[in-house]
Amino acid sequence: MCADHHNRLHAIALRLQSGKPHYDLLAGEPAGHATKLLELATNVYNAWSATKGDPNKPALVMLRLTGQQKSMIEKLKKVYPKCRSRESILNLALENLYRRNFGAS
Repeated sequence: MCADHHNRLHAIALRLQSGKPHYDLLAGEPAGHATKLLELATNVYNAWSATKGDPNKPALVMLRLTGQQKSMIEKLKKVYPKCRSRESILNLALENLYRRNFGAS
């Protein structure tokens, strides 16, 4: 699937979520392609719908780090060899802060 169709698929899924019409996003597509795009967008919508409000669903967090913060994480990775990624260091830091403030989780 090309990038344009991939983006359109997700745009259709977002419109399905919001209840807005999506047919304009299929305009000009051959019937077979439009059917497939709508089928895949429906799968995306159904996956979103099935996990909506699930407290166990991981949340994606994007944040900007300064050079100093990246350096701090790299130094911490050497102290905690089981933490091989920035994400694992940040997860460990969050767990430790939570424990310090609220006790064991």
